[in-house]
Amino acid sequence: MKKLFTGIFFLLISILVYAASAELSSPNQIGDAVANAGLTKKRLFTFQLKMTAGSGTLTDVTFSTSGSYTANELNKLELYYNTANTFTSATSIKSLTSNLGTGSHIFSGLNKALGNGNHYFWITADIAQSIIPNHTISVPAISTTDITFSETFYKGGSTIAGGTQYLEYVVVTENFDGTWPPSGWTFNGANRSSPAYSGAYSLEFQPAGDYAYTRKVNTPGLITFFAMVNTGSQYSFKIQCSTDTTNWTDITTYSDESNSLTKSFKFYSVDVHAATYTNVYFRFYLASGNGDIHIDDVNITLRSPNTQASNVTFSEVGPSRFTVSCTAGSAAQRIMFMALGEADPIDADNGVFYTASTNWQDPGSQIGSSGYYCIYKGTGTSVSVTGLTKKTTYTVEVMEYNYSDVANTYIYMPSPAYNHIKTASTDPPSAIDFDSVTSSSFTLSWSTTPDLSYVLFLKEDTSVYPPKPSGTYKASDDWNNKGDQLGSSGFYCVFNGKGKPETNRATVTVTNLQSSTRYYVVIFTLHDETYSEGCACGGEVPTATKAADYFASIASGNWETVNTWDSTNHRWTGTTTWKSSRDGIHWNDATLKPTSNAAKVYIEPGHIVTLTDNESCSILHFDSGWIQLGNYNLTINSYDSASGNPQFIYNGTGTPQMTTQGTNYIVSVTSQSITRLPSEVYTLRINLAGSDTLSVPLPNDVTVTNLAFDNGGLRMNSHTIKYKYKYADIYSTNAIFYSMNIRYTEDVNIVGSNTSLPRTWYTSGYVTDVFQATMYFPSTLTNSTKLRLWLRNNAAKGWYLKGEYDVQTAGDQKYITADGLTSPDMSGIVYFDFTLSELDQTLPVELSSFIVNVNYQNYVQILWVTQSETELSGFRIYRGVSDDLSSALDLGIFIPATNTSEPKYYVYTDKEIDASGTYYYWLECMDINANSTFYGPKELIFHPGVDGNNIPVLEGINSIYPNPFNPDTTIRFGVLESSTVKAIVYNNRGQKVCEPINGYYDKGTYSYIWNATDSYGRRLSNGIYILSLQVGSKTYIRKMAILK
Repeated sequence: MKKLFTGIFFLLISILVYAASAELSSPNQIGDAVANAGLTKKRLFTFQLKMTAGSGTLTDVTFSTSGSYTANELNKLELYYNTANTFTSATSIKSLTSNLGTGSHIFSGLNKALGNGNHYFWITADIAQSIIPNHTISVPAISTTDITFSETFYKGGSTIAGGTQYLEYVVVTENFDGTWPPSGWTFNGANRSSPAYSGAYSLEFQPAGDYAYTRKVNTPGLITFFAMVNTGSQYSFKIQCSTDTTNWTDITTYSDESNSLTKSFKFYSVDVHAATYTNVYFRFYLASGNGDIHIDDVNITLRSPNTQASNVTFSEVGPSRFTVSCTAGSAAQRIMFMALGEADPIDADNGVFYTASTNWQDPGSQIGSSGYYCIYKGTGTSVSVTGLTKKTTYTVEVMEYNYSDVANTYIYMPSPAYNHIKTASTDPPSAIDFDSVTSSSFTLSWSTTPDLSYVLFLKEDTSVYPPKPSGTYKASDDWNNKGDQLGSSGFYCVFNGKGKPETNRATVTVTNLQSSTRYYVVIFTLHDETYSEGCACGGEVPTATKAADYFASIASGNWETVNTWDSTNHRWTGTTTWKSSRDGIHWNDATLKPTSNAAKVYIEPGHIVTLTDNESCSILHFDSGWIQLGNYNLTINSYDSASGNPQFIYNGTGTPQMTTQGTNYIVSVTSQSITRLPSEVYTLRINLAGSDTLSVPLPNDVTVTNLAFDNGGLRMNSHTIKYKYKYADIYSTNAIFYSMNIRYTEDVNIVGSNTSLPRTWYTSGYVTDVFQATMYFPSTLTNSTKLRLWLRNNAAKGWYLKGEYDVQTAGDQKYITADGLTSPDMSGIVYFDFTLSELDQTLPVELSSFIVNVNYQNYVQILWVTQSETELSGFRIYRGVSDDLSSALDLGIFIPATNTSEPKYYVYTDKEIDASGTYYYWLECMDINANSTFYGPKELIFHPGVDGNNIPVLEGINSIYPNPFNPDTTIRFGVLESSTVKAIVYNNRGQKVCEPINGYYDKGTYSYIWNATDSYGRRLSNGIYILSLQVGSKTYIRKMAILK
């Protein structure tokens, strides 16, 4: 009882002594954020004082700052006050402008009267224009001992630390509170709303598909923003980039399953320093789900360079000038400063604009008062400086920098590369002249000064900056007997001496050089046994081409077009078709055209070399290039078998002559009048510009592996085209063939007879008159055998017997010749069977034929013929990848029978396969009592697009294979015009489960492998699903089934 009385007594004493109290708190503390260079009133910390039972006078607030920032990165620390928790109407009551580095600070002498109620305070900073990116500043928590009143108060409560503020150069900033829509942003659905992290609004994304993207940013560093998910539970929110606002690439993704957003605003930072993100737009995109996403206070910072410029060197050093060069670093630009003497390097000030001047007598901007003046600023790596003093030392430093074209600010990389140079005492020669350049020699000459000696060095093939000479060098103008080497640089001395006093020039002719080789020359001056600090001047020239060199096309052009020597300007000039090389490795522009003496001639991809006269060469190598013959001949002594087939554009009377490998020609005929073709070519192309109805007469019989038609037709002109590997010849007197194509196979039989001859010709095209076809067969056939020629025209969709033919013999070849063929016969498939008795027999269930082949559209076609049908229900088709019927797939189609006594033709096209492989097909015949008879298997080896077939693009869903499937299937679809394509999968209740395809596609056919997972990667259950494919404004629907 005594202890209780004592406690109450002391409590009453406290209340009497401290009639008023101040409660310290920080209910809405400042979080992590970006602090832009040059920004004023950047909030670092906030606290609240609640006065109770009286008023008081606040005199001092003590606080500290921490982080990696330095004092010169702040201009001011300031204390703001308001009676409401609103910073925009707060007033400044104290500021600090000195001793702003990390550590303890005090706002003293405030004398701020505080009455009953809440009082709000903010500590802010004014950020300097020149900062170090990614430096940080923060204010730790303050306590009651840091708050001082003039009166005696009870002080209670506590605060939490302010967030970390990252000093950056911000190039894009937006809080969505100003003019709407904000400048430089593009929106689709996204709109400003509440809640907001700061200010009145944030940017809201709902529903899926909403996005907003920024203006293009040239060199971004970080994307920072505040984000939250408000009411949504499933979402996929992406940060993306694009160079064209059409094709977007994911940078990072936030979803409810991983990398989730919080339910209240949180600071997020995305690193985009990589070169991939140069000159791009950035997009915030709600890709899917029902997430109600909000973002606020978006900032994109300027990228800091991460690799410094290096290798500062000097050339053309005179008494009043020199050229300084460097190796570029990682930034797009670099800046050079110069100081007098051997000065230590110094960093440029970030955010400062410097003006460059190459005239030292009128210098550019200075770095503070350092004595370093700007001599260059831009994307290059060298600059010539003038206005210097002779025999004087200068220091040049170079640093990389990035520049924002949006915010007009700069970041310079610290720790510049630098070097020193001493100017010469007298002027060096201004240039070296090259004359009398041959394939093995040239003459060098330059101006001289009587009191200077000149040491000239020569290097072969590659250029490097030479080291400074020291000592004495023996010179030799014979490249086979080289002079002394300059260190290990590969430069050899070819001259050491003075010029002629009567002309003030020096001359040297260097002999025994390599042909088609580039040589580099540098001159150092020597005076009083001292060499010039840098090479006085230099030059380069390739020697002339030698006939025995290697040649390669460097552009389309005429065969004889090469560079020529300009004696006035001492250099090679012109536009050459060729480059040449002494060894096939080191190349320079050619000064001779290729002849039969050339080591090898290369025709590079995409180049067309045109003859303007008869030409010849030795070894010819083709790499997808062409030679246009015109009216001239090209004689080739040998052919490089490792290259592609020789390709000729033939539009004249000449004929390419080749002593070996002639059968590898690819000849493109472009003229309506030609006099001769080689007797055998690999591919003969008809390409008559102007009209598809033009034709060219065939001038002689020709054997081809391939015959192709680009434009126009081929008039047979009483000549024969022999197909080398297709066992067929075509002959006609007057017929013109357009788009004629023949494909041969041995894997399909007509009429199902076991003794059928396995040879099939697929033909296509259009012919204007009757023609004759000769087909060749195995030599085992006897002359007594009669062959039936069966034709099926695609339009007629039926088989008919063209005729019976006796087998003929020519040497060891067996053949038949069919006359009177016409255009309809060319647009079908030609079959042969050689057993008449077998042909007339019928198969079980009165099925007379069962055929599987590939049609002209490159789809699998199943054909069967019944002679009569009685009590039949219909037919089903099965497909497998082995000859085991039990593992075959029912294609899911039922074709009703007609139950007619007349022959009936059936055809079904299987469009579901698009992968190469061997497939097997069965035909099931079912009667009305559900009894089945199976026929097959029929084997088919399938190759998409083989032998030059032009597969048409079919818009929409071409196929889903396999279907049903497990675990995945291939969706094949076509696009006729460049469009946005979106594929959506729905379950059998009509609910969307995923969107596997969403993008922009050019015209073409595409395949997509779908692994039967939903938008969140979860495996879908078995059952029926609907695929909806939207191509532009059109929609295509197809069912899919997932099996166990």
